[in-house]
Amino acid sequence: MQARFWIRPLALALALACVQCEKATGTTADVKCQTTKGEVLLKLFPENAPIGVKHLAELIQADFFTNVPLFRTVPGFLMQFGRMVGNNKWDSDTIKDDHPAKKKLMTRGTLSYAGGGKDSRTNQLFFAFCTSCGGLGDQPWETPIGQIVGAPSLAVLDALEHAHSYGDMPPWGKGPDPGRIQGDADGSYLKLFPKLDYIKGCKMTAEWHHGL
Repeated sequence: MQARFWIRPLALALALACVQCEKATGTTADVKCQTTKGEVLLKLFPENAPIGVKHLAELIQADFFTNVPLFRTVPGFLMQFGRMVGNNKWDSDTIKDDHPAKKKLMTRGTLSYAGGGKDSRTNQLFFAFCTSCGGLGDQPWETPIGQIVGAPSLAVLDALEHAHSYGDMPPWGKGPDPGRIQGDADGSYLKLFPKLDYIKGCKMTAEWHHGL
């Protein structure tokens, strides 16, 4: 059967780099994100959430996750991140929910969108901190799209969880108000929270083919 795609030189170099990641972590990773606490490797679930994974890949390729605040931290529950500033498609476009035939359980390190109703997913995501998440992930807009993989990456997740200086968002905690983060183009509001952790940037570890 003829191959459906060809690998460009840059993609080949990235693929070789990914092999080194696998040797170091003992697992395959699709995405590499740098945080203020260290590097996190992610394995994506295109078979479980093809729409959500495709959208995430588009966000990464558009360099959306550059200096994005981890603004909501609830130990034992979740850490939410995202930033809605400017007037571009990533701030307003929503995507349809995924409806996998068999629901994937949400565990510690699972990545999902933070939606608020049917077909509400945009650019807000969260990492689950819980091992048994109860009702988290029961809704279609919370369908898992990926998972943190490897002991070093899980150690970074631990560090992020334990650095919860501000906690949950108002009115439940003293963290940033998502409504004020939206439109904070110059970052002046976020400067009021100097202990926040950030995602500095994310890249695909090899040429990504979602088959959609």
